[in-house]
Amino acid sequence: MKTDNSIVGISFSETDKFLCQYVDFLATKIPINTVNNLYLFTARNLFMDLQRATNDKAGKLLLKSFEGKMEKDIKNLYPHIKNVNYYAKPGSFVSTFQRFLQNIKTDLVFIGKGKDSQGAMAKLTVSHIPAHVMIVPEGAQHKLNRILVVMDESGFSKTVLHSTLEISSKINPRPEITCLYISHLSYFIKLENAINEGYQMLKNEELDWNSQKIFEKEKADFEKFVSDYSSDFDMKVTAKAVFEARPKPYLALMDYLNENETDLLVMSDRNHSGLNTHILGRFTEKIITVNKKVPMLVVK
Repeated sequence: MKTDNSIVGISFSETDKFLCQYVDFLATKIPINTVNNLYLFTARNLFMDLQRATNDKAGKLLLKSFEGKMEKDIKNLYPHIKNVNYYAKPGSFVSTFQRFLQNIKTDLVFIGKGKDSQGAMAKLTVSHIPAHVMIVPEGAQHKLNRILVVMDESGFSKTVLHSTLEISSKINPRPEITCLYISHLSYFIKLENAINEGYQMLKNEELDWNSQKIFEKEKADFEKFVSDYSSDFDMKVTAKAVFEARPKPYLALMDYLNENETDLLVMSDRNHSGLNTHILGRFTEKIITVNKKVPMLVVK
C-alpha cells in the first residue's frame, strides 16, 4: 500500500479540521510526504452555465477561489507533511474522483465522518473509488497502538493482513495487532447443508453441540491461517474468533470495539462469508454507519 502520496476529501464542513489533523498525526507514524486536498464541486450544470456566460472565465475563477479557501483554512493543519496541494474539480462525484485518482497515481484516500453523520460520502467512496479508503470519525483519537483486523480465511484476507503488517512495520513502537474472525454466516450455511442432508430431526441440544463443534473447528483453522500468513513479519499477531448467534453479525464487532481499546480498524471490501458480496456490502455499510470513534481502513 502506497501511503506517501494520498488524497484527502475536503467538504468545507466541520469534518475538515479533525480529518486534516488526523492525517497529519498519521504522518508522524507512517510515510505521508504529500497530501492532495480535493474538493469536488458537483453542481456541474451551474459550472457549465458560468463558463458559457463568461467565455470560460467565471467557472475557473470559482474553482480558484475554492482552492484559495482550502489553503487558507487548512494549510496550518499539516505541520508534519512536506508537500500540501489543493484542488477543486467540477463534475459528478464518482467520475471526477476517479479521473483525479488516475492523475495523482495514489491508492489511499482519507474521508471524514461527522459525529451525527451516517457516513453517506464515506460509503459512496468505498463503493465506487478504486483505492484504499480510510474513514476518520470525529471522535477518533490520535493513537496507533492497537490495530484490529477483521478477516476470514479467504484469499483476499491474506492481502488485508499483509497490508496491515506492512504498514505496522513502519510504526515505532510496533502496534499490537489482533485479527478477529466472526463466526456467523458460515455457520448457517453449514447448518443448512446438514439439514438438507437429512438431519431435520436434530434436537436443540444436538444443534447446540454441532454449532459448538463447527465453531471450534473454524477457530482452530483461523488461528493457523493467521499464524501461517503473518510468519514473514517479525511482529506478534493475535488471532481471536467469536461466535455471534444474533441475526446481525456486525453487533459482535461493535461489542469488541466497545470492550477493547482499538486505534485502527482494518477491513476489506470483499466477501467475509460463504454468501455473496451483497451481504458483505451491508455488513461494511452498517459498520461505517454505527462506528463513531475508531478510524476505519477499507482495503481493496
